[in-house]
Amino acid sequence: MTNTTARPTSGMGRPIAPAVSGDSRPCGSVEELDKVFYGDGGQTNAWSVCRRCPVLTTCLREGLALDERLYAWGVFGGLTAEQRRALRVEEQLGNVPDLAIARILSRGQWGYRLRSMMQRGLTCEQMRAALERRFGARAATVTVRVAVWWLGGNASVLPKPGAADRRRVTQRLREDHAELLFQLQDMGLKQRDIAAYLEVRERQVQYCMQRLNREARAAESSDAAVAETVGLAA
Repeated sequence: MTNTTARPTSGMGRPIAPAVSGDSRPCGSVEELDKVFYGDGGQTNAWSVCRRCPVLTTCLREGLALDERLYAWGVFGGLTAEQRRALRVEEQLGNVPDLAIARILSRGQWGYRLRSMMQRGLTCEQMRAALERRFGARAATVTVRVAVWWLGGNASVLPKPGAADRRRVTQRLREDHAELLFQLQDMGLKQRDIAAYLEVRERQVQYCMQRLNREARAAESSDAAVAETVGLAA
């Protein structure tokens, strides 16, 4: 790894702030922190260490290129295993984050602005639109999502329910997001991957997909019966 003082501007309307200088120290040299990164219940501490690390973006970029089976747990590049899994799904959907810009958005005045939006319950897409509308800063939604994760927040792609919406998560998934669930299923994604992408529990996805697939088969059988009846009548 080499030092850099470049000011990344790719994906933004204008430079926001100088990038943090790089560092030649790999995280692997901090062997005493193994329990923090891989121990049970240590993710909050690991996140706080990662957030201060000068090679955070490089660490995450290289970590995502590794075999997922070898790093299926623990914190890597400031993200939990489930967040990295979600990011891989994003990439399969064609959404590749600009990690340098995400790093900038998670620090200083930009981090403060994102936190304010997080507290108001905005989705990552709404944050992206607000950043462009109010500050002229352009960043992809997936880039904002990584920044929110680095800020320690939840970054679900699903909109938050209104105050009057008392439906369970599974009901909202089935009624409002069936098309998205079928799209992810048709891509061959595992239910664990879908759950990570949506930031819901795997068993909730499993329950929804069982219901939706059962309903889809019933609808197909009904359509086939109608078609057969029409054919006989003809």
